[in-house]
Amino acid sequence: RLVSDWSSDVCSSDLGLRPVLCDVGPNGSGLDPRSLERAVTSRTLAVVTAHLFGYPTDLTNILECAHRAGALVIEDAAQAFGAKWCGRHAGTIADAGIYSFGMSKVLWSIGGGLIVTSHAELAQAVAHEVSTLPEVGRVRQAAGILKLAVVGQLVRSHHLRPLDMVWGGAMRGKDDCNDFSPAAHPASYAAVGCNLLKRLDCITEGRRSAAAFWSTRLAGYPELTLPAPPPQASPVFLRFPVIVRNRDLKKRLFSGLRAKGINVSDMYSRVSYDAMRSFGARETNCPHAEYLTDRIISLPTHAYVRARDRNEALEVFDAHLGGRRTMHAVSAAGEAGRV
Repeated sequence: RLVSDWSSDVCSSDLGLRPVLCDVGPNGSGLDPRSLERAVTSRTLAVVTAHLFGYPTDLTNILECAHRAGALVIEDAAQAFGAKWCGRHAGTIADAGIYSFGMSKVLWSIGGGLIVTSHAELAQAVAHEVSTLPEVGRVRQAAGILKLAVVGQLVRSHHLRPLDMVWGGAMRGKDDCNDFSPAAHPASYAAVGCNLLKRLDCITEGRRSAAAFWSTRLAGYPELTLPAPPPQASPVFLRFPVIVRNRDLKKRLFSGLRAKGINVSDMYSRVSYDAMRSFGARETNCPHAEYLTDRIISLPTHAYVRARDRNEALEVFDAHLGGRRTMHAVSAAGEAGRV
């Protein structure tokens, strides 16, 4: 039995485990305390919580609740490699953490990921399982390297529409819970990741600058709720999530941004939420998650979005929200920009 937030890629398996969904907080960060208390029982094996969009969350209450029931806590840090909470790296705070080096993550080393844990027995078990994994074939390795080269060329040429098609699934692949085939991470993929790791500070600084731009230029619209990381958080800003309070307005903004070729995403959608509920061990109501799935838009923060692209995105926001910024919030935006 796993307790998972609404966004984690956890599903039933041949081991007989079934996920029980837990609602997120009102702003999508962390797990809702009341929902967590209802979900965790003596039969709970582990609680899985995600650091979404590169923003680390406070795990204090989650750790207390899970450990009191004898359950482990697993951090889904797939989107938060390098992020910190109170000086500690996301993914290293709980009993175990999982990182992803897949497409659109902080470090894309073609594929694969990383598992870390502070438990010696769990580390041995994971190491044993990894040792039994098959090697990635040469054809698959070559295809991965070619994919990296194609996407690299697209982002450097600023062809946003083809890039959006790639991000939308043309080259991502369609693995799901039933056909996912784990394999050992090959040396060629690891070499790409190690080279990118040297540039992590530079990559993060670029994303921090992009997040500051969106924070400053979108502040003041009463229809929008922008991310507000607390002082304890040191995000890596994988994306810039915006909550649009009116879902019809959200649809219009989303369509307008996509028409401009902006790599905007509405993850996680109602389709994703309904799919997760279908895997659940029992009917679960997650009102915060339901609200957010209909209203959240995430803006890109990667280095290859040009100033022109950002200005075109702002034109879309102004066209639907123009003239309704409050002077108080505009003034406060200067502080928000210094993330």
